[in-house]
Amino acid sequence: MPLTLLLADYKLAGSPALNTIVSGQPAKYTISLTPENGFKESVTLGCTNLPNASSCSFDHPTVTPNGSPVTAALTITTTKQAGAPPLRLPPPGGLPGSRWWIVFLAGLLALVQAGLAVRARLGVARTPVAHWKLALAGTVLAVAALVGSCRNVIGTTGGTPCRNYAISVTGTLGSNTTVVRTGAIDLSVTCPPTP
Repeated sequence: MPLTLLLADYKLAGSPALNTIVSGQPAKYTISLTPENGFKESVTLGCTNLPNASSCSFDHPTVTPNGSPVTAALTITTTKQAGAPPLRLPPPGGLPGSRWWIVFLAGLLALVQAGLAVRARLGVARTPVAHWKLALAGTVLAVAALVGSCRNVIGTTGGTPCRNYAISVTGTLGSNTTVVRTGAIDLSVTCPPTP
């Protein structure tokens, strides 16, 4: 006759399985703890794999099933992302004062090139230093142009990043903290509309 051992245990599940929110809004779930084989001990609930700039809280952080299923409300709080600054076009009449340095660097590069052209006409050989000066001036101008043009396309900053997350809900046995059961929920965080 075979011997069957039935161990008291529990399972965790979350509903809805997927929650879609806008960054800055809370996501609400119902967490169910289902006992097996007469399980009646207290279990402390928690969350892992949370997004950056978010937190989780339960209306009942510790639950005791007493042989029948129990539920707890889970709220994942997210932080709103600041939208990207609006694209600013130059005002009529010219570039803003902070952009004149780009024009200055372009003029400087043109002067260096003109100087090298005059030296070539006079028969003065180009030295490696002259090549380095031209390369350095061109690099500085290219970096300045990139820095100036990328300022308005950085995107959103701070807050909970917009993407999909697989979050684990944990249930730790009160009498033995090495016994942990997990349930999975998914969270989809979308970006707020830009103004």
